[in-house]
Amino acid sequence: LDLFFLIFRSEFQPQITKLTESEGRFILSLMSGNSLAQSLDTVRHDSRFSFQVWLISAIEHNLIHYFKES
Repeated sequence: LDLFFLIFRSEFQPQITKLTESEGRFILSLMSGNSLAQSLDTVRHDSRFSFQVWLISAIEHNLIHYFKES
């Protein structure tokens, strides 16, 4: 069993949140430099993972701060 936690700064206050295994694998894949499509492939078999829900949360918590064109 893998446990994933995300540490981030929301409005300059440190926050820690526990992630589901799918969320953790997805974010780890993104942070490892994989494309969005590759990262989504890592969780494609988990019906509980919703990219739409994750994206809304990521925007609300200001987790997306860098976009890179390939």
